[in-house]
Amino acid sequence: MELVFLYRLFDIAEEIDLSKAEEILSEKRPFRLKLKKIPPKAIHIEEPPLIFEYSTGFYFFNGKTLPTKIAGKIFAWGVLSLNLSLDLQDLNPDEFLELMVYLNNTEEFDELFKKEVRFLKDLLTPALIKPSPELFEEDFLIFFTTEKPNYDPVPLLLGEKEPISGATRAEILNNRFSYADTDMTIIAWDAAFVYDADGNMDVIDLLEFAVSQLLELRYYDSLLTKAINEMYQDIDRAEEEWGYKKLGKYRTIMKRLLKTVADITEITERVQNALKVTEDVFYARVYSQALRIFRTNVWAEQIRHKLNVLERSYSMLSEEVVTSRFLALEITIVLLILLEFILALLPHFK
Repeated sequence: MELVFLYRLFDIAEEIDLSKAEEILSEKRPFRLKLKKIPPKAIHIEEPPLIFEYSTGFYFFNGKTLPTKIAGKIFAWGVLSLNLSLDLQDLNPDEFLELMVYLNNTEEFDELFKKEVRFLKDLLTPALIKPSPELFEEDFLIFFTTEKPNYDPVPLLLGEKEPISGATRAEILNNRFSYADTDMTIIAWDAAFVYDADGNMDVIDLLEFAVSQLLELRYYDSLLTKAINEMYQDIDRAEEEWGYKKLGKYRTIMKRLLKTVADITEITERVQNALKVTEDVFYARVYSQALRIFRTNVWAEQIRHKLNVLERSYSMLSEEVVTSRFLALEITIVLLILLEFILALLPHFK
């Protein structure tokens, strides 16, 4: 069995109520993710995503008919993942490569994914908490086989027909993992090659999980960039005012900053801690390496940096408000003393 999975993951809400989503999609017979080979104690998933099969069809390639299936996975932190699988049973290794080159360079399926995610987002509206105004997305490609490959998997991963340098090959194969002779996983930035003689797809589920975390970190990094730009614009507008009106605008900015920092800190921590590998060393290595290859640590660090910018800005605005209050209080005290002094002198002028 050979399959290609085309993944498109979308952020559609701040959160998704999986119980409500399960009710809405009841006709699709959805079920929660349960890893097959990995013992439950070895990997802890805080809230297992909801899986559903969506539709089936056919795709024509090189005069051959490839059975297709679209399936979905809903994550509680607001991600809807769609995957289109192509069954390659009638293709030979040369055609595998030709197809992978095509899939790496085509935009043929983009509109299909966007059409389906819009439909599903509307359908799932009752389960969405704070729906996202825009579709923020991430894509990934997985080649899966149950037959031990007698061909070079590296060109498939890169989607390249041209000869590949030794350095590039070594870099790709550095991210190769095997637990036994009957399995192998190779991970690249935007694709993976997975071989499992038993047809087990636990590794694929772990990779999808990691991609969903990458998507959310990228999304919230983008939100923070917008929040920082809006903050600077709001401060500039506040600077045009005077007195209490200016301080009032500062306080409004501070409330918004405090809420943004609290919300994003809570959500990103939830995303990063959604899956914990506690016992299984092999799957821990695969999952951890996937996160490293996807550079989730870089995105997490950027988020921390931008949160620090907002926190420092909050502190400076707070100091400005407090200083202005003390100054106003001091002026009031001076005026009261002056008034008392004037009132004390008035009898002498009668």
